[in-house]
Amino acid sequence: MKRFLLLLLFPFFCSFAVFAEPLSLAELVDIGLKNNPETAKAWANVKRAQAAIGVARSEQYPHLDGQATFTHGRELKYPNGPSTIFTNYGGELNLNYLLFDFGETRATVRATKNALQAAKWWADFSMQRVFSEVASSYYEYLNAAELLSTSEDSLHDAKMIWDAADELCKAGLRAANDAVTAKAAVAEIRMHAAKKKAATAIAYGKLLNALGLPMDAGLEVETKPEGMQSPLFKESVSALIKLAEEHRADLMAKQASLSEANARVERAKRAPLPKLRALGQAGWLQYGRHQGSGTNYSAGVALGIPIFKGFEYSYQKKAALADAELSSCELKELYNEIALEVLSYGETVQASEIAMQYSEEFFDDATQSYDGSVQSYKAGLINIFDLLQSQRFLAGARDQKAQARTEWLVSLAQLAFATGSLK
Repeated sequence: MKRFLLLLLFPFFCSFAVFAEPLSLAELVDIGLKNNPETAKAWANVKRAQAAIGVARSEQYPHLDGQATFTHGRELKYPNGPSTIFTNYGGELNLNYLLFDFGETRATVRATKNALQAAKWWADFSMQRVFSEVASSYYEYLNAAELLSTSEDSLHDAKMIWDAADELCKAGLRAANDAVTAKAAVAEIRMHAAKKKAATAIAYGKLLNALGLPMDAGLEVETKPEGMQSPLFKESVSALIKLAEEHRADLMAKQASLSEANARVERAKRAPLPKLRALGQAGWLQYGRHQGSGTNYSAGVALGIPIFKGFEYSYQKKAALADAELSSCELKELYNEIALEVLSYGETVQASEIAMQYSEEFFDDATQSYDGSVQSYKAGLINIFDLLQSQRFLAGARDQKAQARTEWLVSLAQLAFATGSLK
């Protein structure tokens, strides 16, 4: 591909951020992981899951409440009798400590731990998704820029045909219509080039969006990536599916979510069982107008036995069982989706490799055909329409060569993502 056209396409890049050196895909991924909101959201979910564990564990610790009182009042002992005006103030501490609940709290903590594990796997999957999005956007941007570059090559060929036709017309060897036809072909290529320029600008914007950068950021990227190649990609589909089952982070997250749902079923089963608590109370009371103050305290245990709460426990258990069944179905569904993804991208990689090889042959043959057509036209053996058709044939070969390589690069990134091999 010819020299990159960033300065022509985006002269305003320097207004925000400028990366002086061409960036590799690894460097782009690093920028994306730091700036894409997807990763920040994933880690926020992890922090929330960590906090949920602390909330669940709070039931395992004593609960201590303090209370301070100030009271001023008047009391009548009996109708029309003497009254008493009093003022008192004091303080009180209350202790409530869960001693035993038949494992309900342990099940709740276990559920939150599984939720945390799922959140961590989802965070890992989010990073892989950002990696894949950056790679695909990067390759698509390179493809758009290369297609714009091929338009310049085609424009050069069309102008050369126009010049040749004009010279032959002036020499009286060709009709004047040949020059007009060649000029129209130049205008057509310029029209397509304008569309490709817009497509390149849009592709660049998509890349910046994947990186989490503003639309006025300026960067230059390497133009000859090698692609994500791995010997594992040469394995059979069944081996690739097995690899995905071992490394896909979203699959691990779904498995953790199923474990969380099962733990919540266990919690729902134990919720209606009795709970044994230790209770304690200590206080002090001071009278304002009269002599005297006093302290009080109490300690004991209480056994709470739920008898009837309007079938709440029964419906909580049914809801937990339904959630577990839903998680199990979603896990099976994800297994099937991953298998289909691996099959599709694996076949696409193989097909794109073959297409890339033939696109090279196609381009070489089209180049030779075009060179021969130019000589034949100058020798008067073919007309201008045959020459322009040969030029269009060569332009199509250029585009297909660029497109085939892009499809190969994108399919490699997609297969790496599907098998969980993005690191």
